[in-house]
Amino acid sequence: MPTSAQSAESSPVSFGQLLAPLLADLPPDVLPAFLARLERTAAARYRQWSRDVPAWASELLACADAEDEIADRISAAFPITDERAAALDERLPAARAIYFSAFDGMAVRDQLRLQAAAERQGAHAWRSVASRASGLHDDVHAVLAACSALEERSADVVDALLDRPWPQPSGSVMEAVITHEADRPLEGWTTPTGGCLTWRTLLSGDRDGSFALSAGVTELPPSPDAVTMHRHRPDEVYFIVSGSGSVVIDGAEHPVTAGSTVFIPGHSWHGVRNPGPAPIRMFYVFPNASFADVAYEYPLGSAAPAWEPIDT
Repeated sequence: MPTSAQSAESSPVSFGQLLAPLLADLPPDVLPAFLARLERTAAARYRQWSRDVPAWASELLACADAEDEIADRISAAFPITDERAAALDERLPAARAIYFSAFDGMAVRDQLRLQAAAERQGAHAWRSVASRASGLHDDVHAVLAACSALEERSADVVDALLDRPWPQPSGSVMEAVITHEADRPLEGWTTPTGGCLTWRTLLSGDRDGSFALSAGVTELPPSPDAVTMHRHRPDEVYFIVSGSGSVVIDGAEHPVTAGSTVFIPGHSWHGVRNPGPAPIRMFYVFPNASFADVAYEYPLGSAAPAWEPIDT
């Protein structure tokens, strides 16, 4: 079933647009100094993430140091008067609130995914400063290029971390995790064929501290394309709670009824058909600590869209 990851790469969040009301009237020669102050805000956020995910602390703290380095280098390259600095500092709390609000309600893994996108946006911002400003000394152009490279490097570091399984807390003893379907939000996306697939995530390490397995439940209305053909790297298990239909795996159709268990090998093309009249209610399990570790592929190379909450 679908990954619960909020895909930052396809996310509509643009920090430039969010901050535009605060940036619109800033003189071009002051804008870099203001952005440098926001780099320190991101550094503080990385340090918090290093405490949230201790197994990745060294990499996340290196990203924090990179944010501070960017702030230092930009502040030195674009000095401003004390009066202008005080004016910028008055705007800073509102800018920080906007930045932090973009991450509200996200699991830590999804926050990191969004931050990687923010780093790439930051790299673009420094390149834009270099291209729009006139009369900059070569040394300043070099600073802007170096800061853009630091942003890109941090984005690469975070992306590489997110390619790993979600880590178990170091030295911890795993505890039981009990969840209830009624307490889980309904999530979903529109499939490439135009259908709407919905589910509830029951276990996912980035949400509830479970480890090694993730699971959820879905209800599939009658449709020949109840679950669109797709594949992913990890194996998957379906358990049919109620209803009947068929599961297609690599072209072979297998009838299923309530009580059927289906093992789906990784990389296999698979989908579900429900001839009706009743919905198919299905429990599914991945051997991954988080659904964010599961990347979906649809035919013709189309990727799964970002999940989103469904109003009920």
